[in-house]
Parts: sequence; structure tokens; C-alpha cells
Amino acid sequence: MMTTNEKGAKLLVLLLFVPWISAQGSTDPTTVTQEIPTEPTTKTPSPPSPPAKLGQYNFEGPLTDIHGSYSLRVTTHDKGRPGIASVWPVSSAERQFAVYFWPPKYCHAIYLCAVKQKTYDGQNKFDEFDCDNSYVKLYPHIRKILFKPDAATPETEAFYVEPALQFQRTPEEKFQIRVLNEEPRNHESWKAILADSSKYQDLIWDLTGKELLILTNSRMCEINKPGIGDFLPIFDYENSKSVADEKWPKWLPNDAQNGAIPTYSMASTGGSNKTTDLLDYLKTLKVQTNKLQNVEQHCSNYEKVGVFGARKPVYEHSPYISTASYGLFQPSMVVTSGYVQKLEFGLSNCQWIRFWATEDSVTMADYAANMKPEHTLDIFIQEGFYLPPDSDEALPLPDAQLMNKIKLSIFSDGDPTKMDDHELIEFAFGNVNEKYLFHQFFKSKEFGKKNFRLHMIRSPRCESNIVIDDVYRDNGHQKLPNIKGVRDCSYSYMV
Repeated sequence: MMTTNEKGAKLLVLLLFVPWISAQGSTDPTTVTQEIPTEPTTKTPSPPSPPAKLGQYNFEGPLTDIHGSYSLRVTTHDKGRPGIASVWPVSSAERQFAVYFWPPKYCHAIYLCAVKQKTYDGQNKFDEFDCDNSYVKLYPHIRKILFKPDAATPETEAFYVEPALQFQRTPEEKFQIRVLNEEPRNHESWKAILADSSKYQDLIWDLTGKELLILTNSRMCEINKPGIGDFLPIFDYENSKSVADEKWPKWLPNDAQNGAIPTYSMASTGGSNKTTDLLDYLKTLKVQTNKLQNVEQHCSNYEKVGVFGARKPVYEHSPYISTASYGLFQPSMVVTSGYVQKLEFGLSNCQWIRFWATEDSVTMADYAANMKPEHTLDIFIQEGFYLPPDSDEALPLPDAQLMNKIKLSIFSDGDPTKMDDHELIEFAFGNVNEKYLFHQFFKSKEFGKKNFRLHMIRSPRCESNIVIDDVYRDNGHQKLPNIKGVRDCSYSYMV
């Protein structure tokens, strides 16, 4: 596997399939007539006829062509995103792997195309490819999956309802994925189908000597295959140089055209504030500090500067709502090279957790009087959604099993030497093999300050801890320091 410093070979992508919905025989609204009385009457006119139902997905629909040759380079999750097209290795050491896609509202089509395994070292070129002979094609919104293992085998059509494509290696060193022969209507019918072997089947795919070219319909759909080896995005910053300008898709941002690096997964953020407080009852609770009956909570052994390593949970199985308040700071220093500003948290047995950002002088005793919804990040893990500080829209979360660790990264304004306050925050979650699969953004001046206090308010029996370290690898040889530290901490209960 090459490193990020090695030059890539040329890649030719012929087709990217975009599903479409055909409206067969739809009613022309201009031809709909309405019953009009000829004499004065109080009778309500009849409503227009409803339009004809939309037809089924047309899998033979139009294609969007992406032509051109592009250099490939290995990229890590810390450095970039897979985008709408990326190549992923399938290691012989992997006994299983999964392909995750998120968020659901953007992921309408996911294609896994088996391509010849190669080392992109500047010598080999990617073969011409059309994703017609060996593939898995998933349409999550209609729960449809299409499978074709090779050119000689007919396509299999089935149903799939899992939140990720799960592959298991067989004793014959092939991979299998379990699909359903009928569509489940609810959780009970899904369980009944899995209990009847005649209602599901295992599809076998031989990926020996193959890699996966993974395509999706939208730049907002994040596709990931965590495991052994990193990925090769087709459309990334290096590929948008002017030498490839003539072949660069016109609907993607181009560095040669506007001087901006394409960002594939950043939705529209900012411009609004959260006004809804789904945990309003917390204001009615009394804050008790430091001691609960005979149990006294002490601050972990934080150093004043340079906080590294994981910390044990601040509480263990507390039957009450518990809080931990951290004084966060950046050291006074002159920065001449790259750095990161990040906060990571380990979570366990949490129904919900609220992060409240305040001035350093504010304590949990001030919660009822000072708390504002736009200063909070609310994560409802068991319910499967979160509310950022800049929106009242409930945004979906993946399965609770993927929410054991989260990360908040503060983005600077483009100048690596600036250490003042910022407001663009990346919320990363879905941790698998120490890699964050999904990345969302919100804007908050409170969360982006150079020095502030972060209060972590947790549901009963929720265990969580802050993890501060400097492990941020740009490539195999370079490490960027994390300059966020914890000055002090305090604990309390809400009863």
C-alpha cells in the first residue's frame, strides 16, 4: 500500500449511476377539470382528481458520465473524505468488513463495484470499468439490493434493511452477505423472516484479487469501509489541479477555478439558533456538588499543561443525573506549524448527554439562570438523533453501538498561526477501529472559544470521560499536536 507521499496512477471512471424515479402516466395538472356550478349555490366544488401514482424506480434510467483520468493517492479519515467515488482495499486478513453510509436522507444509491487489485504507484493505470459485471447495488430508501457476482451469473434482486452492508468471509475464502427474499413491514416481520430460512439467502461474492470502487449519488452521503488499509478518493484536492481541469466534473468545486478546496460533506450551517429545549426539566432540579451520600468524587490527575491519555469515567453507575465541568484552555504559545484543536469523549450506557459551553467563570450552580439552548449540543443516543446549537432540526444518529466515542474539532479560519476564537465545529461520530466514519458540522462561538468551560450533563448511570491526546496523524510519519488542554474539573449531581 502506498503512502500519501507517493504519486498515484491515472484512474478512468466511465460511469456513475444516478437512480431516478419515473412518473408513468402521471396526470397533467393542466387537463384536470373542476366541477363548476352553473347557478349560484353554496355547494363546495369537487376537488381535482389526484395525480397518478409514481412508477417504480427505473433501474435502466439515465446515466451521468464522469470522464477523465485522475491521479490516486492514499488518504486517511483524518485528512480527507471518500466523496462520491473512492477505491477501498479488501485485505486477505479481513474476516469480515462492513460498508457504512450516512446520513440516510442523502444516501439514495450505493454501488460496490469489484475492480482489479492494483498498486497505484505511478505505473499501473486503472482499467476501463462500467460496474456492469460484478457489483452490489443498494437503494436504502426502497430497501432494494441488486447483486451480480460475475459476468456469467444473472442479477439477483432482494431486500436489505440493515444500516450497513455486512460481509462475512466463508471457509472457501469468499464473502457472503445475507439478504431477504421479502420486504419486512416492521420489526416483528423482520424477526419472523430471519427465523425462516426460506425467506432469506446468503449471496456469495469472490473478491480474491479485487478491490472495491464505491460510488454514491451525493457528495453529502458519507461512505466508509473501515478496516485494514486506507482509501483512495477519486475527487480530492490534488485531483482538482489545472492539469485535470478539462476533465473535472463541472458540478464539483474546482481549486483551479475558484481557489477553494472542495468540501464533500459539509452541509449548510449557521444562520440560525436552537430555541427548543428538550431537557427543560433540568432547570427544576437542584445541583449538589462534590459529595453524594458517602461517595466523594475527586478530579482526575490532570496536569496543568499537556494533558495526555484517557481518563477513567468521572462517575460510575450514578443513579442520578451527573455532571462534569471542564476548564478548557489553549497555552500561550507562538505557533508556526500545523496543529489541531479537538476534544474527544468516551461514552458508555448513556441514554442522552448534553454539552453546555459557557464562560470559564460559570458553574453548574448557574444552570437554571444562565442556560440557553443555543449554547448546548444535545445528543439523544438511544432515541437516535441530536440537536446542534445552531438548529432546531433533529438530525439522525447511527446505531447506538457506534456511539461509544465522539469528537469535537474546532476549525480555524484558514490561518494555521491564528489561535483566537472560532465558530466552525466538526462533530465526528461512528467510531470503528479508532476511525470516525461520519462528520457533521455546526457553528457556535461558545464551543469555539480559545478558553471556555464545558459542562457535560449526563443521563442517570451514563459513564463518560474526556480523552485528551495528541494522536492526529497526517500520514505515517507526521503527527499534528492537539493544543486543547484541561486546566481543572469539577463534579456535581442534579436531584
